Amino acid sequence: MPNSSLVVDLPTFGYSPSEEQRATLIADIQVRFSDEIALAVRKGEPFLCIGLDSRDPLSDLCRWLERTVFDADAGGYTEEVMQSEWSSYEEQCFFFLAYDIEGQDVAGSVRIITGTVGFGPVVKTVHDCLHMDAYAHFSTRANTIDLTDRNVSFHPETGVVGSHRNNGSTRLDRSFIESYHGMKPGEIIFDMATLVVRQPYRGEKSALHVAQLLYAGTWRAALRLGAHHGLAFVRVDLLSVWRDLLGMPWDDLAALGCSQYFETDPYLSQPVYINYTDLQRLVSRALHTQQAGLPSKLSKPELNFVGLMGAPESDHLFVLW
Repeated sequence: MPNSSLVVDLPTFGYSPSEEQRATLIADIQVRFSDEIALAVRKGEPFLCIGLDSRDPLSDLCRWLERTVFDADAGGYTEEVMQSEWSSYEEQCFFFLAYDIEGQDVAGSVRIITGTVGFGPVVKTVHDCLHMDAYAHFSTRANTIDLTDRNVSFHPETGVVGSHRNNGSTRLDRSFIESYHGMKPGEIIFDMATLVVRQPYRGEKSALHVAQLLYAGTWRAALRLGAHHGLAFVRVDLLSVWRDLLGMPWDDLAALGCSQYFETDPYLSQPVYINYTDLQRLVSRALHTQQAGLPSKLSKPELNFVGLMGAPESDHLFVLW
């Protein structure tokens, strides 16, 4: 997890900070990361990717981004809903924030929920798969993820090595999902629980660049922390974009198929899985080909993404811990 010693003494505002409160937090970014911003400016970079502990007051900018982007896209994402849906996971998560250097504003964020195969709380993607109507044929305990419910959402189940089962169901449970992809007890899971880009940054070039920057930050953190497996719920219309990036090996999670994730969501979404060992092999091969000056089948945008993922020349774009 990110170093909690970086947390500063600022108030925390949750998912709905005012414009004035957001300005205070952004001003703190400019002070705390002044050296990193100055270096990025000298190199002509438009964005900086900043890793944040969930207890860092600056992480409320990420929570604000989640709520406002979700609400604009689908509706129904109030402060109460967000607290209910995410409060159970705060101790398991950290964020990356994409900071617009010239505009002095926040462009997007990603929330990573960490978990351990076979032990402790399940990550959110697994939890939600075990409680959705779309997968009821696997389980007798499925429910719609109800954003309008005033009760606190299901809390992550705690169990050891497959002890979590769905009220008697023998077909879909935590151990089935983990064993389906060959996960071994004790290995680290990264659940890319949210990835959001604000509307002003959704132009063809900037949206892709911001999303790639956040994606690359997640990958660099996975390498730093020794994560083995990646999970996510991805809109079907965006999944092909994810897979097209270097041909990344995103698989359907446990062959569950796509579904409507929330009742207010107009899109179908797919739970997906990626093996970080396979991804590391792919990125290493692409970097070697690029650095050796060998012929490559990758396009220029793909080569740029390779650089973000692993080239030392891109290290200055990421504030890790």
